[in-house]
Amino acid sequence: MRPGTDRRALLRELREDRASYFGHLTYHLASALFFTGCRYHEWALLTMDRLVREPGGVIIAVRLQVKGGSFRDLPLTIELSDSLEEWFAFLESVKGVRLRTGGIDFAGSPLVFPGRDGAPFSNKAFNARLKLACELARVPVISAHPLRHTAATLLLNERGANLRDVQD
Repeated sequence: MRPGTDRRALLRELREDRASYFGHLTYHLASALFFTGCRYHEWALLTMDRLVREPGGVIIAVRLQVKGGSFRDLPLTIELSDSLEEWFAFLESVKGVRLRTGGIDFAGSPLVFPGRDGAPFSNKAFNARLKLACELARVPVISAHPLRHTAATLLLNERGANLRDVQD
């Protein structure tokens, strides 16, 4: 099976496991990594004020702090923009709801993907959820970093981009 096909099966599995806060969080964060090729921490530390919206309110880009500390605006696909809007609608629906021992601190967090205590969702916790989803989807187990490589591979193979375009 091709890596892109495996990752799509993984995303389908993650989409099915959205019964909990962390199920939703893992799916939408994995989608962001899958469709952008960004590093985990670039999304995990992203704050709401770095979302770029068009006048109608649709998210069209994110301003990511990238390696070296500089910022780069990254245009979003419609699919990823829709995923983020779905995530924000879910966050609104659970505001004021106690999430196990973590309370409701996530509701006041400036992060796009807050953990239940309002702090960034850890890479370790994300990878543990990703591993379980891989096993359930019967695809090779991966961590957050290979999702970055999948995005690059898809750009190169399926969209005809060249390596320099992918790097930029």
